[in-house]
Amino acid sequence: MKQRHLRYASTCFALIAISLAGGAYLGAESFAGTQILADFSAIDLSDQQWDEEVLKGKIVLIDFWATWCGPCLEEFPHLKEIYKKYHRQGLEIIGVSLDTSGRLELERWLRRHRIPWPQVADFRGYEGELALRYGIKSIPASLLLNREGELTGVNLRGKPLSDRIKRLCREPAPEGAPEPSPHNPCPGNRGLRAP
Repeated sequence: MKQRHLRYASTCFALIAISLAGGAYLGAESFAGTQILADFSAIDLSDQQWDEEVLKGKIVLIDFWATWCGPCLEEFPHLKEIYKKYHRQGLEIIGVSLDTSGRLELERWLRRHRIPWPQVADFRGYEGELALRYGIKSIPASLLLNREGELTGVNLRGKPLSDRIKRLCREPAPEGAPEPSPHNPCPGNRGLRAP
């Protein structure tokens, strides 16, 4: 228990420092290797639990965004391309919507725009649990985790994000982690329920 509290404290310290640095790429390199996944837990709009057990051995992009954020939406075509290309190789994107408008409106928006990765939302915007936990002060914002659950990039977009994910996909999964398969690349990812 004490080790988990120490790990949580070091994660918080690293993320606060990155946040104070403006989330710059330089900050990500300064805190490379900080364990993030051990403290991540969220339930998506399909009631699927996303935590260390489910995401172990995957490359994880935690993407903070909102439907009203122009720069976030501009990145979606690129994220769709990355997801399509690397999901079967172990990439999982977890979207964290900072929308406050409500579940039904967000689900309609996600279906209309065909966003295939899981979405988490508590509809409290910047006061939401994950936004507060990870010190999110502006969006778009993202945390890229390697297969060990360690922070390897902050706020990467476009080609730098693609290049980093491509490199991470070449690395083997940690011992004991389930290997993605063409038939079941991400167990448990059921997408959005029909209204």
